[in-house]
Amino acid sequence: MPVYFDPARGTWFFVIDLPHGRDGKLKQMRRRGFRTEQLASRAEELARLQFSKADLAADGTVAAELAAWLNERELDVALTTLGNYRNALNAYVVPYLGAAGLRPRQAGHQRPVSVPVG
Repeated sequence: MPVYFDPARGTWFFVIDLPHGRDGKLKQMRRRGFRTEQLASRAEELARLQFSKADLAADGTVAAELAAWLNERELDVALTTLGNYRNALNAYVVPYLGAAGLRPRQAGHQRPVSVPVG
């Protein structure tokens, strides 16, 4: 993910979106004051690694994780929005990726995913 330069301070910083808190509000981790872009990138990578070790839902599949995510959203989105999310995920994501297993992401181990559309 990108790091940003703060011209007013002359330093680099990063922002990471974290899971919503118990109050439903978005949480973010912000770290500032890095002298170089490379130092900020390295610090961001380490911070993301800390949060990538979260427990996976149920059997560790995409479908199980999405079901858990939808259950969490019941508290902070409107019923119609939740229904739209559920319909879209069940129609377009779960049939193609639902059985895939999840594991913590590691830098450099990404590969493109192609999903048939139509």
